Amino acid sequence: GKVIVGGPHYENFPEIGRELEANGAYRRVADAREWQAYLQFFSGVDRQRIGASARRAVAEKRGSLACSLERIQRYLA
Repeated sequence: GKVIVGGPHYENFPEIGRELEANGAYRRVADAREWQAYLQFFSGVDRQRIGASARRAVAEKRGSLACSLERIQRYLA
């Protein structure tokens, strides 16, 4: 339920990264100047709304680990 702040790249998790960003739960920060601007911006943001959005985005992906393991086990059997 928290806002995720990170650098401009999320290649290790592109699908969920895009979804979290689209829902306002992930904020990209390119450099120190942008980070300072973000801190000022964040003081006026509705954190409750962003947290709820983040929880919804993650809940929609619930079960993805089980699905991945099931697919992997097909190749191991």
